[in-house]
Amino acid sequence: MRYGLAIPPCGDVRAIGALAAHAEELGYDAVWIPDAQLLWRDVFITMALAASRTSRIRIASGVSSTETRHPTVVASAANTLNEIAPGRIILGLGTGAGLGHLIGMSPTTRAVFRRDITQVRALLNGDWWDYDERKARLIGAHGTVPVYMTAGGPKMAALAGEVADGVIFSVGVTPEVMQAAIALLKPGLQAAGRTRQDIEVVCTSFFHLTDDLERDAALFKPVCCLLAKAGAGQRVMAEADIKIGDLSSLPPVYPSIGQAEDWDEAVRIASRVISDEAAMLFAQKFGLFGTIDEIAAKLATIRTAGIDHLFVRPMAPYELPYEAMEAFAEAAFRQPAEAVQGNATHAVRAQPDPTTARGDSQG
Repeated sequence: MRYGLAIPPCGDVRAIGALAAHAEELGYDAVWIPDAQLLWRDVFITMALAASRTSRIRIASGVSSTETRHPTVVASAANTLNEIAPGRIILGLGTGAGLGHLIGMSPTTRAVFRRDITQVRALLNGDWWDYDERKARLIGAHGTVPVYMTAGGPKMAALAGEVADGVIFSVGVTPEVMQAAIALLKPGLQAAGRTRQDIEVVCTSFFHLTDDLERDAALFKPVCCLLAKAGAGQRVMAEADIKIGDLSSLPPVYPSIGQAEDWDEAVRIASRVISDEAAMLFAQKFGLFGTIDEIAAKLATIRTAGIDHLFVRPMAPYELPYEAMEAFAEAAFRQPAEAVQGNATHAVRAQPDPTTARGDSQG
């Protein structure tokens, strides 16, 4: 199983470039740069800098949208990134449900999303595309960039199985639930004449290092609300026996409760609908929370689920994950060498002082 790290582009992009370089040194397979206009730095510019600072690690958008950016813009950006880092770019896309809410945009429908993925892939291949009564193509196309898509329910999972190079699930860290999500790919795979080996299965999980989960459980409440509001989130929470109050009763938090600038205030507000018991259950089923030893043990069970790639997301939306990246690397890469993809890279990890990355970012 491969491991990745989400780095929210919430600070100076030079610092993010340095973080990506350090993630490569630590043995991560990929860095995932989330996209949220108005909240963070531009995803594609940040990816370009990260790509220029690294030589091996994959650079992924995690995720962008063809709703807030026209498919031709997405294709042009991916093509440029592929020129900087050939073969190392992943174009992660979603319907834009979490991106457009700030400006009142509705998410992309499944049918339009299918068309957009097909269009982006065609343009990257240098093919012509019909725009009403006019045809256009991407001049200087450098070839295919893998397209990964998020899937929050059975229909989107089937679509991923049919048209995507990779699928991204946010279903928690219980092996049985992960396996159930993988099974949802089957109708799409069969429709396209593909097999499970034709698609990379990625799962994402929030990560927080703590020596007292009970003490820190409340910190997870805004994240619990965030996932519950996304796509099939409430159904997923119900299946996990996590009881949540009426989310519509919460006062507005800018930009959202899961991306609040004041996390303590977000915790206070989320506590109206998320009990301490629900937060604890969420932490146990949906995240990687605990000591390094506890997280390493949990990763060993996740490996049995059959996923290909796990990337972790630190909870704080406006803090660069200096400590989290070191802590998770210690937990993940202590696995036996034969159990780690690219074990030659992971077995001997360079560990530069993280303050060097901080200092480099100021130049």
